[in-house]
Amino acid sequence: MSPDGTESINSGWDAKIKNISGVNSVTSVYNTALMMEGSGYLSLQGRDPNSIKELNMKIINGTNFKNNSNEIILGKIAMERYNKSVNDIIVTNGQEWKVVGIFGIGDP
Repeated sequence: MSPDGTESINSGWDAKIKNISGVNSVTSVYNTALMMEGSGYLSLQGRDPNSIKELNMKIINGTNFKNNSNEIILGKIAMERYNKSVNDIIVTNGQEWKVVGIFGIGDP
């Protein structure tokens, strides 16, 4: 169960959607907003670490996160807004997340 009390993603939907004509790839995404201690709300997405290639996301500092870990990657804008960097710890709802990478999307 996630920190906000919801269940995990039902991966069975991926296969159903992928079988629709014209669909090239499918990535499950879990979206939530959690209170980040001392900084307000942080929008979080849970996804397969391999999906960053499909979404044209590029790790610009550090590494990608490992699946089923307490590792997190931040977007460049969130990193700047919350003054975070690789190896920092973010706490949401009492859960600690280690920042292991910073990503960018689109053109540099």
